Amino acid sequence: MFKRFKSKKGPGYYFVITWVSNIATSESSIPFAEAGDSGAWITRVDGKVFGILTGGDPRKGTTFFCRISDIFDDIKDITGAVEVRIAPAPVSIVFSFCKLPSPMSSVIVFGPTGNVASVVAQTAQKHGATVFLAMRDTEKPISGLSTEQEQEGGFKRISADLTNPESVAAAAKISGAKRAFTYLAHGTPDSMRATLTALKSAGIEFVVFLSSFTITSDPRDVAPDEIIPYLHAQVEINLDEIFGPENYVALRPGGFATNLLRFKKGINDGEVRVFAPHFAFDYITPGDMGRVGGTILVQGPRNGQRKVYLYGPKIIPQGEAMLTIGKLLGKEVKVTAISGEEALEQYTRIGIPKPLGDYMVRKSGTPSNELTDRAFYDIGVENVQLYTGKPSMEFEEWVRENSELFNV
Repeated sequence: MFKRFKSKKGPGYYFVITWVSNIATSESSIPFAEAGDSGAWITRVDGKVFGILTGGDPRKGTTFFCRISDIFDDIKDITGAVEVRIAPAPVSIVFSFCKLPSPMSSVIVFGPTGNVASVVAQTAQKHGATVFLAMRDTEKPISGLSTEQEQEGGFKRISADLTNPESVAAAAKISGAKRAFTYLAHGTPDSMRATLTALKSAGIEFVVFLSSFTITSDPRDVAPDEIIPYLHAQVEINLDEIFGPENYVALRPGGFATNLLRFKKGINDGEVRVFAPHFAFDYITPGDMGRVGGTILVQGPRNGQRKVYLYGPKIIPQGEAMLTIGKLLGKEVKVTAISGEEALEQYTRIGIPKPLGDYMVRKSGTPSNELTDRAFYDIGVENVQLYTGKPSMEFEEWVRENSELFNV
């Protein structure tokens, strides 16, 4: 917001220009501005002056500044000058500045064929980064990114496998990226420690990791029998030890809306057989997770956050969610509760390992209130707005926009 007030005495202005903005730095551990910086120029990466810093509020992570164009306009109004400009710097200084590389020139995104990582990559590109798409099969299509969009956006495909640290190091070195987005790679015997070490050795300085809301306390306190939080917690511990607590962000999203796709056959057949239909989820969408992840990857976290919880705007029992999907698709759907044994058989049929299936049955069978048990729920909903500028997507809206996904 900015205001300029003309004096009633005629020539001259008493003017106030205030611009309030949440600004993240290229290196998350370095604040954009500190006490004593008032009056400093704010420049773009090409060296052009954008504004003059006037103050800020470190508690909210906001910075106040005057746009240089408004300052020039005020000078013209007061002095009658036709043109106002900043004197050019000596050639040697300009040459030296132009040689400085932008720290956000490139990022590397692992697993871009996934629903979340695909949006991470596209969001990072919109924020000005050159995005390297690290994938095992470089010929595989990427959801939401056409060949034309990929070419126009300057995306670059590169071969890498998170279970192969050497391939990861090679990809990171080729990209020249300082920042990486990754997820839990199953099949690594050391909870990705060798992979993360390879990233570090290849020049990666900051990581955004897709973790889980099921971690509700210190990752070191998570018991091994709590399989989902434990697997993610071990990666967070490795990130903490390899990169340091200030150089990574763990995204901790709630229950994925896309998890409901495993019931699409039942929805189309008219009967969904589900264990614990009362068990509730928030149904966070891939789009919201990806946009937050891509923003943090390029701009860094806000308000000092290192563990960023993300949730959908409403907690919905899964049985109710099935009925809602059926209604929006114009189908009559019956929800039938099944036993834990049958649920475990369902998980096994779709390839979920038995220990993980046992954990899911045990957790979904608990009578606890998922709203009160969900860590930092209100903050997690607000975080979507904080990083994307839009509220967390409603479940019904997501179903309408993705109705084709439920076709058998």
